[in-house]
Amino acid sequence: MSVPQPIIDLLRALNSGVTETIKQAEQVYSQLKKQEPDQLVNSFIVLLRTSQDELLRSYPPVLLRTLVNVNDSGSILKFIKPETLATLKTELMFAVKQEPKNFIRHSILNVIAILAIQLVPEQQWPEILQFIIESSSSPEENLRESSFFLIGAIIDDSRVAQTLSPHFSHFALLAEKGLNDPSPKVQVSALQTISTFIDANPEKAEVFKPLIPAMLNTIQKTIESNLEKEAQKGILTFIIIAQYHSDWFKTSFDIIYKVFFQFLEHQSLEDETKHACLHFFLTFAEFKSSIMKKKMYLEPIVLLLLKWMSSVEDLELQEWNALDTEPSDDDDSNVAFEAIEALSHCISKGLWEFFLQCAPTLFNSTNWKERYTGLMTLSSISEGCEKQIRANFKNIIQSILPLANDSHPRVRFAFFFCLGSFASCLKREMQDLYKTLIPVSLQHLNDPFSRVTISNCEFLTLFLDEIKPSKVKEFKAPFLERLSPLLQNADYKIVQHSLNAFSSVVDGIGEEFTQHYKEIMPFLIKILRTQTSIETRTLRGRAIETISLIGLAVGKKVFLSDCVQIIEYVSSLEKFKEDDPQVDFFLRAFTRFAQCLGEDFVPFLGYSMSPLMDAINGEVGNFEQEDEFTNQSVDGTADSGSIVMENKAMALEMVSIYAMELKHHLFPYVEQLYKGSIDLVDFPYSSLVAIQAVNLIPFLVRISKQYFETVGNLQDGMKHEFTNKLFLSSFERMAASIKTEAEPDTLSAKLKALSDLLDIGGQCEQADKILQSTFEVVIESFNTLQEIEEEYQQQIDEEDEDADEAPEREIIDDAYNSLAMVLGEVCIQYKEKSVAHISSVLPTMIDLIESAPSVEIKTSMICILDDLIENGGQEAFQLYPHIVKPMMNCTAPNLNPSLVQSAVFGIGLAAENGKDFFSPFLMDSLQLINNVIVAYNQIPEKDDDIVVARDNAISAMGRIITNLPQHLGANFPQTISLWLGYLPIQDDGEASSIIKSLCILIRDFNQQIITQQYIVKVLEIIAVGLHKKVVTANEKQIIEVALGSQRALTTQFLSQLSNEHQNLLANFFKN
Repeated sequence: MSVPQPIIDLLRALNSGVTETIKQAEQVYSQLKKQEPDQLVNSFIVLLRTSQDELLRSYPPVLLRTLVNVNDSGSILKFIKPETLATLKTELMFAVKQEPKNFIRHSILNVIAILAIQLVPEQQWPEILQFIIESSSSPEENLRESSFFLIGAIIDDSRVAQTLSPHFSHFALLAEKGLNDPSPKVQVSALQTISTFIDANPEKAEVFKPLIPAMLNTIQKTIESNLEKEAQKGILTFIIIAQYHSDWFKTSFDIIYKVFFQFLEHQSLEDETKHACLHFFLTFAEFKSSIMKKKMYLEPIVLLLLKWMSSVEDLELQEWNALDTEPSDDDDSNVAFEAIEALSHCISKGLWEFFLQCAPTLFNSTNWKERYTGLMTLSSISEGCEKQIRANFKNIIQSILPLANDSHPRVRFAFFFCLGSFASCLKREMQDLYKTLIPVSLQHLNDPFSRVTISNCEFLTLFLDEIKPSKVKEFKAPFLERLSPLLQNADYKIVQHSLNAFSSVVDGIGEEFTQHYKEIMPFLIKILRTQTSIETRTLRGRAIETISLIGLAVGKKVFLSDCVQIIEYVSSLEKFKEDDPQVDFFLRAFTRFAQCLGEDFVPFLGYSMSPLMDAINGEVGNFEQEDEFTNQSVDGTADSGSIVMENKAMALEMVSIYAMELKHHLFPYVEQLYKGSIDLVDFPYSSLVAIQAVNLIPFLVRISKQYFETVGNLQDGMKHEFTNKLFLSSFERMAASIKTEAEPDTLSAKLKALSDLLDIGGQCEQADKILQSTFEVVIESFNTLQEIEEEYQQQIDEEDEDADEAPEREIIDDAYNSLAMVLGEVCIQYKEKSVAHISSVLPTMIDLIESAPSVEIKTSMICILDDLIENGGQEAFQLYPHIVKPMMNCTAPNLNPSLVQSAVFGIGLAAENGKDFFSPFLMDSLQLINNVIVAYNQIPEKDDDIVVARDNAISAMGRIITNLPQHLGANFPQTISLWLGYLPIQDDGEASSIIKSLCILIRDFNQQIITQQYIVKVLEIIAVGLHKKVVTANEKQIIEVALGSQRALTTQFLSQLSNEHQNLLANFFKN
């Protein structure tokens, strides 16, 4: 057939580059698709096969891609005749064979791939597979390369991969032939195809494992032939195999290592090639650390990375000082920095041991670059090697302290950069050394190089976060003396970062900053009003951040007047643009204003809520679109979409803070907020947005409840129709969402929100329905978490006894903890009604207590049992034979102290609540608990976890003694003596339990307890309880009666106590 001239004119118009002409042509094209789809497709086929005009051959496949793609809105595949489709399939294969131009041929292959993805799973194009096989043996190099490109393109689709999975062995033979092809281009195409098979169906891809030597040989040949781009594609295949099938390399890793390491050392290879090899080693280390941690493999790579890091660019110091950050190009130095950080997360022990060998040479080198490298390496591995660094922390700090005075500014910069990294992940250890580190920091706040000062300020900001106020107040004067001049500096960057550090100091000083308020506040307000340039936007943001923190420190009385003026001023400004860095600072500052002003902030809610509502309701749009006429990705919306999502997440977080602070005053916005946030619970583009929306929902229900109780004068705000409807809608949406959630961090947030909702409205009129629905969610969540756990365990190298836990471990543990919170809340809300439901998941819980891969999961399950024991009544006590023994099995002193603590606490609760039901376990439990106490008391330096576990064991012993004294029989006096001998305890958390047990004993067994043998110990325990303010009015009365009957004995032995304890008791008796 001949091609109608209007279609030829159409193609030329679409490619004209003239906007108006293109618009008119698009309209014509749209009409043709609707009215003459067969003519359009047939014309494109004829042009592809017969036209000598390159334009008229190149444009039809571009348009055909969308025409035959049923997932594209412009598709006409469903509307063309069967004979047209048959012709299209046949002619496309012929077109590939005859097309001389590579770019056109690949465009045709893309059309074939899209068509095949839709037809092969339906068995509607068997000829395409035969075409691929025949083409792989063609004498034409381009056709052989095309066959591998095509099979790789279609197997990438999951439906095709599933359909063809029985034939993977045939494709492996095909790939082997391609790897042995005389053409490097065909070899690389075959190699890439293998990676696609592995990516598409890792389980069925085992048939490709024998091809590893040939694959490696292909990469070597491409390097020898100076085809580095092709080699990089081949190395990427090895990276994919390392990710999915690291075991494939167990027997051949030695040769692979030698080849790739030679590439790493090769000076003339492109950076991209060397970095691809490094990426392979990092991926293999992540999934097969047991091999990669061997010294013969690890140490040469680390040495090379240190060498690369030491090649940092030697900039002119003034040029370096003018930079905002360290140079971040993809050169060897920066790639090495990121690589050694990645290694630290999977081979922390081996890496740390080798770094310790290298560190003295680096720190004491005469070459500033090596000293810099030592510090930057220590910084980069600080998180991954946290456990090892913590064990050597004081020595490490002592070894790097001299570098604070290094002659080279970039080394001094690296010193404070390193301290900042330590402050992020080793906060407690760093703050314990405050007497050493704060003076060092203060000494260098006037460094002649601003970047050193800025790095120092950044360290101070991190270091002072959550520090004990007393430690800041100890250095209050020098802090203000050193930081105040920096606030007046001509360099706005120094002012900006010193403000950040200053804010942290103010946060620590607290109310004592009031005397300096009048000096600093006018200066900060001046920055707010005058620093309005684009360059100083962040400085202005820091200023309002500092203002808000000062407000929190000094309180409403001092801050109110200025705060109101600042709010009114900011309210008068033009609306910030979405990408303005001030937005985050100002919105967060307003939440602090609300925290400071409380109800006095309510009049300004309208201003603060308006931008938050805009952000929550902001349209994200499509992140990536494909232009129908060019097949080019158009991602101009991506950046703005990311900003919109960041703003959504931040706005939702801010509203949650307002909800906590302003409570029912936020009620006028509840309905609007609910509509804006409920659909974001399953937001597909950002888990952070979804999590923040999930966190907000329970706040909205609680606000409604509070409003109708406070303003509506209802005794229970849940009974109002609006609140009840809001609760049920929220609960149903959250429950449905949890059942389909597969990401552990989002699942955790949703379970936590469900727990909060149960806490608010669990006793509503539909309580039985809510309980049933909750357990459907619980069962589904257990199944989901089991699947997530299995997937996580598959990624762990079981052969590496030193394998580090991946970050996902903590996320999964947190999800289990959130599930435990739901079950705990069920026990609290539904009491005995909950027991039957808990029993249905009890086998799963017991199994997790006995065999879960982490202490945190075991502890979470025991916490559920604690809530069951406390709230389940007689029905729960009947379960003691099933639940007490698993807890007893978790009390061995060699187990994790956190697990032991939860177990002994649960045993104590079981005795206190179940009493006679607990008697079968009495003596064995006491023995186990005593073993814990004795073992922990023998540890010379006890950390906090050991102390808490021991003191919980002592408390549990007291609960057992006081609730089952008759069951102790002749053992009672000895057990009493033992228990009193362990007192007093250190942990504040169990102090009230100890006093409660003691009061029961001195009330019920006065003659046995208030004796010369025990009176000093009894008085000491009471004094400690008074000091910790845990003695209730009823307990005070018991103590007065018990000691009053033995006043002479009390007076006789009172002097044996410390002065502090004597004074406490003297005041007690006086009152």
